[in-house]
Amino acid sequence: MKNPSELRETLASLDKEHATQEAEYRRRRRVLEEALKLVGKYSGSSEKPVLIPSTTPKRFTLMGAVKNMVPEFKGQFTVRDAEREVKSRHIEAIEYGTGAFSTCLKRLAENGTLSVVSPKSGNKPAKYENL
Repeated sequence: MKNPSELRETLASLDKEHATQEAEYRRRRRVLEEALKLVGKYSGSSEKPVLIPSTTPKRFTLMGAVKNMVPEFKGQFTVRDAEREVKSRHIEAIEYGTGAFSTCLKRLAENGTLSVVSPKSGNKPAKYENL
């Protein structure tokens, strides 16, 4: 198994590669959209050119990952359960600590998505439940 510094380097490399590919995608899309405009302009058609819908992949957000995972929990769960589950599904979540997951769950509880069964007490984590 790789050590944490090697994993961080691999993640940074993947992020850099993704940014490069995304920039190339956007450049090509702009060129194609301009070409479509020109074709529409010179074809004599009164119809506006049809633009291709964007298929850019969404960026990873911890709150989104936690929010999507929460409905799958049956019964009570803690921040550690949520952290373990999200990290097992999303490699991007490895860089986040327990505090970040705790903040997500608190906000979901404030928004009414979750209920707090028992608040955090000393070393015992808060327990949450789906509504």
